[in-house]
Amino acid sequence: MKSRMSAVVICFALVVFCASAAYAQFRTSDRSPVGVSLAMMRPSGSDFKEMGNVWLGPTLHINLGFDQFDRANAMLSFTWFGQDEWNKKSNFFPLVATYIKRFGTDTENPWYFGGGLGVYFVSYKEIPVGRFSFERDTDTKFGVHYVVGKEYGGWFLEFRHDLVPSMEISSGRNVGLSGWSLVIGSRMAL
Repeated sequence: MKSRMSAVVICFALVVFCASAAYAQFRTSDRSPVGVSLAMMRPSGSDFKEMGNVWLGPTLHINLGFDQFDRANAMLSFTWFGQDEWNKKSNFFPLVATYIKRFGTDTENPWYFGGGLGVYFVSYKEIPVGRFSFERDTDTKFGVHYVVGKEYGGWFLEFRHDLVPSMEISSGRNVGLSGWSLVIGSRMAL
């Protein structure tokens, strides 16, 4: 648990460090190829919730398209979430393509909404009752997501909802993979 928390703290420090130059890049109209953020996910499925109500994970955004103000509006994002309990461990890797549309009269700090498609990689390990070794299940699921957020200069704050089919594990149960996320970061890190 300490190593995971250390990784989260390091990722957040990286976000702050990289985003410090983001506002200046926003003003000079330079297009940034990548961005970074920190996501806090609340899973919908009960098995994932048993391991933790809130999962933290770093995200890398690769900017694919830009609007007339050189702000990213199409991106490919990769997030890593991991959590463990005494008899369960899981890693969840969403790889999602997102398109966002900004609206309103405030061009400096606009509201936006969007969505897209994703491939969700999951690894789930569990020690069944009476056994002494992990049973490991892995799966790849396709899903959709939608986002709504607000930009503040080079920073953004968004809510994201991933809609992903459940994964059936070897014990016959279904593990829900959908969830809500709060994401903070910058799409202009370099």
